[in-house]
Amino acid sequence: MLGLLINATKYMLVSPTINPANVVGEMRLYVDKMSRIFFFSDNKYVSFNFPFKVSDENGQVRFYSDYLESLDNKATSELLTIIQSDGLNEASCILDFYSEFVDIVEYREELWGQFLDLLRFEDGYIRFDHDPASVNGDLHPLNHLDVFYSGASTFKLGSNARLSRDEMVDLLNIRSDCAFLQ
Repeated sequence: MLGLLINATKYMLVSPTINPANVVGEMRLYVDKMSRIFFFSDNKYVSFNFPFKVSDENGQVRFYSDYLESLDNKATSELLTIIQSDGLNEASCILDFYSEFVDIVEYREELWGQFLDLLRFEDGYIRFDHDPASVNGDLHPLNHLDVFYSGASTFKLGSNARLSRDEMVDLLNIRSDCAFLQ
């Protein structure tokens, strides 16, 4: 998830022009009292907390944090190096992990603080699925929300209707009326 988050931030920084024929989904960033990023495809909507601060300066979007004055292309690349290092998943001790990116954090100590902040942040992951391939009565409804992603903690909330993209955003927007379970 952290890799997706940093890659999405990097993509927003670059903001390339996309040929409409190549579009297969949509990414939206909402920053208000809630700060969430959404990824939409035909049958799946995924959202999680967006941990960076955002400002719009003369039409130019800028990302920053308590650790980084500017989350630029270089900082996102360096964070990806740390997050995607083999040591993060395979190291038997902290020294093995640290040795893979010590050169980065020795000259930019703030990246270590940012990395630790990303490890600790509450991601608030939620996914809406319209899943005709796996329907199994009330055990796996056609339309449902999957809350959390780990098999040990996930649960489903069934929905009698398919949510639109805007309904998904509204469901998670803390400035809109609350949705109720029946």
